[in-house]
Amino acid sequence: MEIGFLIWLILLPLIFWGGSYEGVKIFWFWSGGVGLILYWIFHAQKLKLTKSDYWYWGWLGILFVSSLLNHRSLIGEGYRHQGVIFFLLIWLIGKMYSALAVKMKRLFQRMMAGVICFEALIVLMGHGTMGENNAVAGLMASAPVFLSSWVGLGLVMVAIITSVSKSGLVVFGLILLGMRTSMKNKLW
Repeated sequence: MEIGFLIWLILLPLIFWGGSYEGVKIFWFWSGGVGLILYWIFHAQKLKLTKSDYWYWGWLGILFVSSLLNHRSLIGEGYRHQGVIFFLLIWLIGKMYSALAVKMKRLFQRMMAGVICFEALIVLMGHGTMGENNAVAGLMASAPVFLSSWVGLGLVMVAIITSVSKSGLVVFGLILLGMRTSMKNKLW
């Protein structure tokens, strides 16, 4: 299950079909999400809850009631479908990641670094993005978490600038500043 989970998650930013990105990504997300829900139904005893989980579930409960009172769908509206079930799946992804063995977490981090660099190269080669500009820049903005070299971070920063996403650039800068102390031995 762990390898399947990693492949599903890593491929999410790269999925497209015939020039369409968001709809295909949503389908990929929901398809894998069904598998994730089934996994946790049959492995509920492995689920370790923390205080922050209860806060998250409280917020999810408020979102659920709000969705019902405002006649909103539980899967959300628009082309992204970010409703109650989406945020439940985000929580389950976090739980699955935290349950991974250290070796699998390291593998995920290396794979994610590769995906981010691949996206950056696509943007820099002038082939556009594999999704909406701000979404791609948002993915690339997480680079300081996964990359530990100035070359990789510089490549990603130039790609974010090229994507013309101001929010992506701001987030990249904030994450880089936040990671400064944890990366001090590697970069600074």
